Amino acid sequence: MEISRRGFLQSVGAAGVSATSTLIAPAHGATPKLNKGPKGALDAQLQAYTFFLPDEAAFVEAAVDVFIPHDDIGPGGVESGIVYFIDQQLAGAFGTGFGLNYTGPFRSGTPSQGFQLPLTPAEIYRIGIREMNAWCHSNFQGQTFAQLHAVVRDRLLRQMQLRALELPTVPPHILLGMVYSNTMEGYFSDPAYGGNRNKGAWRMLGYPGVARIYTADIRTYQRKRQVLPPQSIADFR
Repeated sequence: MEISRRGFLQSVGAAGVSATSTLIAPAHGATPKLNKGPKGALDAQLQAYTFFLPDEAAFVEAAVDVFIPHDDIGPGGVESGIVYFIDQQLAGAFGTGFGLNYTGPFRSGTPSQGFQLPLTPAEIYRIGIREMNAWCHSNFQGQTFAQLHAVVRDRLLRQMQLRALELPTVPPHILLGMVYSNTMEGYFSDPAYGGNRNKGAWRMLGYPGVARIYTADIRTYQRKRQVLPPQSIADFR
């Protein structure tokens, strides 16, 4: 049975949102402008990127727009602040590959083993996007990935997934996999980290967000869609 992209997001989001809501720590040195809402909410509004260069930001925005386009069911990925979320993570410990083993040997691994490269996540983004834009420039009359029509971008992302094209340094499926994984993290994470702006993805899922304890609500909300406003980490300040 064919499932829509939005339906897929709703199904995986309900299962994974609690894991990603506090998975990634704020990037070191990140100083986003804060939206001072109720209780000093930390929902970060889109500001100048810390890590991304203009062409890099345009690439990620274009890819995220294909992954999660705006529709009448839920917010689109770009408007949810996903690209800002990824930018802040790449500017911090995640981008430097903190905790990853770079001693090698580096061999082609199985899909379940993740990337096997002597490159940090920041380098995978920076080098991979540069090489992908160069590939597009050569094959689409001087256009970058972001300048292509959404249908063409979607087709290219599928080719990257299927390993149907090659880049000099970064395997396209590795770049795609990292961008996609980070997109899902940003879409469903706690808004304090820059993504899931205004808790839009949580509202779409009916996810209640962070709470000190749910014991008193077990009987009330068992097998029922949560109707209370979702709560972020910042709401408990």
